[in-house]
Amino acid sequence: MVEKWDTQVGVPYKTVLKHICENLSGLHGTIPTHKALGPVNSLLHRIITHILTPQSGSHNRVTFSDCLILFALVTSTPISFGYIMIRHMWDSVRSTRKANLPYGMFLTRIFEYFKVDLLNEAVENKVSSIRGGGATKETKGRKSAASDNDYEGRPESSKTIKSIKQILGEFLNMPKISLEAFNLFLIKIPFPSKETEPNHCHTQPFPSYLDSPSSLSPTVKTLCHIIATTPSHSIEQSLHDSSLSVTSSDVEQVLKLSYAFPSQAVKFFRWSGRHHLSDCHSPYSWNLVVDLLGKNRFFDAMWDAIKSMKKERLLSLATFASVFSSYVAAGRVHDAVMTFEVMGNYGCVNDVVALNSLLSAVCRDARTRDANEFFQMAKKLVRPDADSYAILMEGWEREGNVSCAKETFAEMVIEVGWDPANVPAHDSFLCTLIRSENGVREAVKFFDSMRDRKCYPGIRFFKVALDECVKDHDLRNAEFLWEVLVGNAGLKANTQLYNSMIALYCYHTDMDSARRLFDDMIFNGAFPDAFTYNLLFRFLIKARKLREAAVVFAEMVKNEFVPDRPNCDAAVRAYINDEDAFMAMKVWKCMGENYQEDLKDTANLLIQGLRDLSRVPEAVKYAEDMIERGIKVTSSTLSKLKQSLVKERKEFVYEELLRKWKRSH
Repeated sequence: MVEKWDTQVGVPYKTVLKHICENLSGLHGTIPTHKALGPVNSLLHRIITHILTPQSGSHNRVTFSDCLILFALVTSTPISFGYIMIRHMWDSVRSTRKANLPYGMFLTRIFEYFKVDLLNEAVENKVSSIRGGGATKETKGRKSAASDNDYEGRPESSKTIKSIKQILGEFLNMPKISLEAFNLFLIKIPFPSKETEPNHCHTQPFPSYLDSPSSLSPTVKTLCHIIATTPSHSIEQSLHDSSLSVTSSDVEQVLKLSYAFPSQAVKFFRWSGRHHLSDCHSPYSWNLVVDLLGKNRFFDAMWDAIKSMKKERLLSLATFASVFSSYVAAGRVHDAVMTFEVMGNYGCVNDVVALNSLLSAVCRDARTRDANEFFQMAKKLVRPDADSYAILMEGWEREGNVSCAKETFAEMVIEVGWDPANVPAHDSFLCTLIRSENGVREAVKFFDSMRDRKCYPGIRFFKVALDECVKDHDLRNAEFLWEVLVGNAGLKANTQLYNSMIALYCYHTDMDSARRLFDDMIFNGAFPDAFTYNLLFRFLIKARKLREAAVVFAEMVKNEFVPDRPNCDAAVRAYINDEDAFMAMKVWKCMGENYQEDLKDTANLLIQGLRDLSRVPEAVKYAEDMIERGIKVTSSTLSKLKQSLVKERKEFVYEELLRKWKRSH
């Protein structure tokens, strides 16, 4: 069991014991007893074994699971108690020994709510009585005493009747889960509150000093290591023993990399201020503490820090922007709104900039509808600006809500008018429209109205619009948008936009227009890339414009771009059919220098083509080269070469070639 700690958790068992045990001499082998834990951790162990994972028998022994839960508690590591409960229930049911079924009162309420039929349930284990509630001898085997009236008005799904066997059957895949048991104990998610919704739990890992150690100073790395490996109750002593000198810049860097250890980070913040900075932390350091506590959902401590900042007159909009973001990430939009309303009590004006900061936080979390509801109330007190509507439009675009985007856009026109400078709002609105059904047609209609008022979107819209036109092969609307882009919008087309238009012309076999755009690119500061060259080369070959394709190929190779393998194969075939052996060999040379696999078909095609063009010496030369390189020359190809060589009375050349061919096989 001890050997699994390193592989499954990533935390060595000895490190865990070092964190939770104060008296290592009290260990019996590798299993600690409560005496080795010290008074504080011994009390925590009693709480674990009586409440979190109720156990029967002696509580003197500290199990491996107890050690890991205790380790998470003393290092302030958030854990999933839901998983721990399910795992403990599963272990209790599977146990062949005398078991103590846990969570009696808790489970009884659940069974009653879902009307679980407890009649004639078979009990395979000998179970001791359940302390603190649950089934008694009098009620054992009977139905729950709850009446049908208790369930009136509940959703139909809550009235579903299941037996205990059916419920436990849903956990038959638990052996697979058990391989990840210890990892799930230590999952890095904050404690959810009542208001928290599962879809809005923080799942992104916090930045760590281990991510970029080379860019950090030795002092910062040492401090981060101490914070990450030291229990919260002894962090200050460890910092003191390090004898490090700390600057304000060091504090800021350490805090940015210690979000995963909030308790230790806050104690480091206090220690550094008390012993090194004369309690004069920078505003940025304070804001990091507020953000760190908020992102870990320690909201009471976060507000204590804000009150301290108020006394120091360090509060700013950046502080409250962090609070908005933390509350929204926790699914507590209402608390974020309340924070906006009380900003004035802390010396910060809840003006339009603060309003936009809150709207941005809510919309980034895909809650644009909530943001819009608050916006409708807030605009009675705070006059919105163009950025307010741009933020909402970006939210509707992210969620793909076309109808709400139209309503917000119409409201924006009424409230702030047509503003040519509000490019982000125009961009987001048109991008929302164009991704809907019949989106290109509707977006072009609105775009035409905006153009009449000198309001243009940004380059992002043109990129999205042309991509949609390429998907639909809609050349007519693409040409309209292109003329506006290069003529009136004051924007500069980049390589990606040119590629979209060239692709459309190629798909419509208008190679003259495609070549014209290709030639215009460099004059307008957009340089062709590998996609441009391959696209034009492929369609020129397909259109049998081989002379123009040769020019594109030469320029492509000169600029160190490589044609893809299908293009090379098609080009060799086309030039052989056109009796242009020189270009066929030139393309093959490029292909052989850049590709190592899947060359057999093209190689044999070239050899046979050169032979058919009465260029037998070149055919033999390439055949020998291909055999030496391990490219398979087929017996059919050799047979055709033999016919030509025999006809020219060069049988000895064929025999030498055949010997090399057999040797390679």
